[in-house]
Amino acid sequence: MAEKTPINIPAFGGINKSHTRNIGQPSAGLNFWTRNGRLFTRGGTPYVVQSGTFSGDIKSLNSAVKMDSGVDSTVLLLEEGANLWHKVGSADWASLKSDVAGNGYSSCRWQQYIILASKGYQAGGSQMLAYDVSAGTVADLTGDPPNMEYVINWKQRIWGWGPNYSNPQYLWFCGEESLDGTYVISKDLWPATYFKNVGEDPGHPVLACFPYGSHLLILSSNSFWRVYGDDEPNFVLSYGGSTSLINPESAALVGDYAMWVGEEDGERKVFAYSGTSPVIISQPIEEILQEISAATFTKAMTCGFAGQFWILFPETDETTALVYDTGQKEWYHHEFPFEITCVKAMGNYLEKEYLHFGLTDGRVVKVDDSVDEDLYDTGALTGTPITTEFTLGPINHEGRRMKAKSFYINAEPRNDFSLEVYSTVDDKDENGPTTMDFETSNVVTKRIKLSDAKGQNISIRVTTTDKVNELQNATIVVVPKGLR
Repeated sequence: MAEKTPINIPAFGGINKSHTRNIGQPSAGLNFWTRNGRLFTRGGTPYVVQSGTFSGDIKSLNSAVKMDSGVDSTVLLLEEGANLWHKVGSADWASLKSDVAGNGYSSCRWQQYIILASKGYQAGGSQMLAYDVSAGTVADLTGDPPNMEYVINWKQRIWGWGPNYSNPQYLWFCGEESLDGTYVISKDLWPATYFKNVGEDPGHPVLACFPYGSHLLILSSNSFWRVYGDDEPNFVLSYGGSTSLINPESAALVGDYAMWVGEEDGERKVFAYSGTSPVIISQPIEEILQEISAATFTKAMTCGFAGQFWILFPETDETTALVYDTGQKEWYHHEFPFEITCVKAMGNYLEKEYLHFGLTDGRVVKVDDSVDEDLYDTGALTGTPITTEFTLGPINHEGRRMKAKSFYINAEPRNDFSLEVYSTVDDKDENGPTTMDFETSNVVTKRIKLSDAKGQNISIRVTTTDKVNELQNATIVVVPKGLR
């Protein structure tokens, strides 16, 4: 008589749809994280700004610290429709401008200013603004700046580029003036010769730039470049190699990496750069990338936050997020029940930062691990439940046919939750659900009986709308049959 054989899953990992995945890496799933092999539900998204405060879509978010008379407070900037608003500390939102371009602003902090550049082509030229954090005022940049849609701060200078304007391959930087015999860099001086002609090909515009170690990393639509040097006229442009970037929003800095979304040989990829040449890191989720519609894929936006690279694919009333965690070296798949219009990591002064999403209809939410639901109203205590799901398998045991007998999960429940478990053998119909209930306790093991179905490949699908916190490992018990 054949003996029962355990198939151990010693730890849980992130999503991996490739055939070389580890046994604990789900082949499908959503809305969970893993840390050191333990699985738990992602944080919810409480409202920061609910409908009614603003009416238009939130197009950009910014924050800074204002230091005034020994009292430090957080300044928030928000672009809604054609309006630019700010909020200082606990004060109410106040209007700064009511005639902004409305396509979102890129931004960088430069001295006491937040420099803003309007994205997208404008018939009258790009709108370039400087918000004075100390004074709480905003004004146009003077000095006839070039048409720029994106700005960064490197080597104490403002650098910018405009992929939708003439000379899209130019990377501009601001100049300096003499004050009492000392040269001082100025946000309002833009000499006509202060630019780098990246690739000298208008057909391949500059799309993104990042300060990276000793150099400035430049990404065009088909290549990457570096600028070295400390000051004009010593800035030197150097070709790095070929790559691909789908749009200016699809690249971000994540700790010691620059990461971006592109294509290679017609296949969608994610690249990581650590100072030499970019490497592809998207193998586990490339099947998911290929399934995203072309229209949605080209709208990808990204953000680096807490060692994670967030890729957001917004659609009407929903957003898919693919997240790479540089610490865990794992991919995760989240689904949100709202359309994200912009993303920014922000936090109050001396407090924890949170990832903030601007939404349609004037709403803002943040990702908060202490909250269990999406679109959570902290006043009414209501929100949208989060579905956590993952599929283990198909799992094969030495190429043999086997009978599925039982499934064990080892957990350390920090709260009460229930799991619905389904099993599939080969291409047969899915069996289940069978419920596994967990109550708050120390480490506990739960067991359910499986269907006794026979085949070569077993898959286990687990789903719940409860908050899972946390699962440690699992075991599938089978009875192997003879070699096939």
